[in-house]
Amino acid sequence: MTRNVGILGYGRFGAFWAQLHAADFAIHVHSRSPRREQVEQDGFRWHDTEASLCSHVDVLFLCVSIGAMEATLARIVPLLPAGTVVMDTCSVKVWPTRWFTEQLASRPDVEILACHPLFGPDSAAQGVRGLPLVLFPLRCQDETFAYWHDHFVRLGLAVHEMEPHEHDRLAAYSQGLTHFIGRVLDELDLNESPIDTVGFRHLLSIIRQTCDDSTELFYELQTYNPYTGEMRERLDAAFKKISEQLNRQE
Repeated sequence: MTRNVGILGYGRFGAFWAQLHAADFAIHVHSRSPRREQVEQDGFRWHDTEASLCSHVDVLFLCVSIGAMEATLARIVPLLPAGTVVMDTCSVKVWPTRWFTEQLASRPDVEILACHPLFGPDSAAQGVRGLPLVLFPLRCQDETFAYWHDHFVRLGLAVHEMEPHEHDRLAAYSQGLTHFIGRVLDELDLNESPIDTVGFRHLLSIIRQTCDDSTELFYELQTYNPYTGEMRERLDAAFKKISEQLNRQE
């Protein structure tokens, strides 16, 4: 039975993810940015090193940026005790699962689950019930996958088993497009007015939701997903098509 859960990376999402699981597990934390005081204030156990964290947990969630994932894996591979379950929380899946497969090829005694919560502190502000989470058994026992699948369902999440390429193909639009549009709209410096329509308010909410995330995350969503380039090309073509239709009416 899983009792001790590790959170590697205690940024905005890592802290949120720790709180989400605090009722069910003892939470252990390490972050490259010193956050002992904050972690202990939040009620979790702080570890000064990655080695200490890895040695105390049954399951390790990697809540680091996509760009830091490969280097993080290289560091922790020799630190993981046999039987550890490792999960990422990346917003893209093709590249992280490739890194997992390569880096952990020499550690068949470690189990791997690919995980993407399609929500964060902002979108889950009113709770996580009904929100989607993707889970894929990259290399794990059936019992391990079933345990975590059921755990996330008990939290109220809508769990979807999906392989990495299918995930990224869909996420290029459901997430990549949304963040792209949010950044584009933000460039317009839009503001509320007394005559805002419901649709316009939805546009403002998209700006707030996407631009609250870091610029680093935005770039990673666009560059590490192999399908977002095609998405942007189609979006550009759609803009041009509509503009041409309007120009023909003049």
